Amino acid sequence: GDIADSAAIEKEIQAKFGDLKAPPKERTRPVGEVPKSQGTRISIETDHEQTSQSISVLNLVPSRKQVTEADFRRQLGEQLYGRIINERMRLIARKKDAAFQGAGAGFGSQTREIDAFSLNATIKNGQVEDALRALFTEVLRVEQHGFTQGELDRAIDHQRSRIHGAARSPSRSTSDRLSVCSCTTIDSGTPSTSVAAAGAALTRCQA
Repeated sequence: GDIADSAAIEKEIQAKFGDLKAPPKERTRPVGEVPKSQGTRISIETDHEQTSQSISVLNLVPSRKQVTEADFRRQLGEQLYGRIINERMRLIARKKDAAFQGAGAGFGSQTREIDAFSLNATIKNGQVEDALRALFTEVLRVEQHGFTQGELDRAIDHQRSRIHGAARSPSRSTSDRLSVCSCTTIDSGTPSTSVAAAGAALTRCQA
């Protein structure tokens, strides 16, 4: 992190919070779950101050934790998928007849209980249906034909470079980011993976 004297910080934390004790009878922590729903839901929002149109499509699934190396491999695959398909979306957006100015797709967490595969686009010239069709066309193209070896190699090289770069410069990780990782681990039970462990796992996953 960016703390020069970690021993002094630890001493200060102990001075401020060292006298705190767990209550003899801990209260049950309420869980704020998202209400379950069935079927397709559609929401149309308008804002007279908004100068552009956008669309989002979310396929919701139960939250998947990253606990095992198999989970890491699955998450890595999703990150590679997102990088490659988003590069394709950028190429489509550059075309003169593209229905969107920009678009993206990928996997992510929505709440503690819900993950989602999402599609997003900023519409060009009111072409909402054309943009939606273009998004699903590219997703279906990937489902049917996959990615090229060149696309996959470039995405893997980028991921490796990012992880190895972070491993070479650990001091660039600010303390607030490290604190967020620690809080997430405590709050959700998801382990916090070091860049060194992530790099080693990436190498094993490629095998």
